[in-house]
Amino acid sequence: MTATLEELIAKKEALEVQISELIAIERTKAITEVLALVDRHTLTKEELFGPSDYKSRNAAKSASEVKYKDPVSGETWNGVGIPPVFLRGRDKKDFRV
Repeated sequence: MTATLEELIAKKEALEVQISELIAIERTKAITEVLALVDRHTLTKEELFGPSDYKSRNAAKSASEVKYKDPVSGETWNGVGIPPVFLRGRDKKDFRV
């Protein structure tokens, strides 16, 4: 008595449906238990998951320190990006802060 391929596929699909239903039930139970524990012990989100890094991700980036300065105009450059006009054709060492 060997089952046909179609019969085995039908059994597999029925089992997958049962598994999905049981997973949903177990998840609901687990969430209910966790929420009850959080409520009973008055736990905060930070205590459970640590501090939020939202502020650090969205905080304004601080400007890097000035590395070069034109003594005549007072213009500065931090060494990032396109060099300013006052450095063209000159040695950067002469303008180092």
